[in-house]
Formats: sequence, structure tokens, C-alpha cells
Amino acid sequence: MEKRSYDPSMNLGQRIVAMFIDSKITPLLVLVSILVGLVAMFGLAREEEPQINVTIIDLHVDIPS
Repeated sequence: MEKRSYDPSMNLGQRIVAMFIDSKITPLLVLVSILVGLVAMFGLAREEEPQINVTIIDLHVDIPS
């Protein structure tokens, strides 16, 4: 017998996985995720030498001996 998302003996993780396995929208979510990743990869501006400002602080503490 196959377990479903409404089975009370399953823990939370098992119920979430069962919900995604049984859902018909899961392939659509995968496709949308791939498309968003492709748009981000090709749509974002790229520079060969980007000017990035990195804030750095040096902290020196004297420890009494």
C-alpha cells in the first residue's frame, strides 16, 4: 500500500515529500525554476573587472600579561 500525504504515521518531512510527489504542479515548478535561472544567467550585467567595494575593519586588541 502506498503512503499518501494524509497518512498520520508520517513525519513532517515525509508528508512534504509525498505532497510534491503526488502533485501535478511539481513539473511546472521545476520548469519555472529553470526558466528563472536562465533569465538570471543571461539577463544580468557582467563586467570583466567589476569595481567592488569591500568594507574591511582591522581590530587590534592588546591583552595584558
